[in-house]
Amino acid sequence: MLTNKNVIVIEKFSLSIDDSLQLANEKKVSREELMKEVTSILDEMAHALSMKAVRGLSFFLIKVFKALFKRVYVNEEGIQMVTTAMH
Repeated sequence: MLTNKNVIVIEKFSLSIDDSLQLANEKKVSREELMKEVTSILDEMAHALSMKAVRGLSFFLIKVFKALFKRVYVNEEGIQMVTTAMH
């Protein structure tokens, strides 16, 4: 499982961090402040739900939607009345 610390050391992200470090040096921001901001962004991007909870919720929603949309009743007389009223 990837954690924020693991993501930061991935090569693609490391290149972005190196570019950001250069920008931080230009703007006189410390590396620690930059890493705090990066960690904060990654925390916002990460999901807090466990896969068990997500699967349980999906199972529940599937059951609910199947029950709701098991049958669709169409009022054909009402549709005919609306179409004749429009013409």
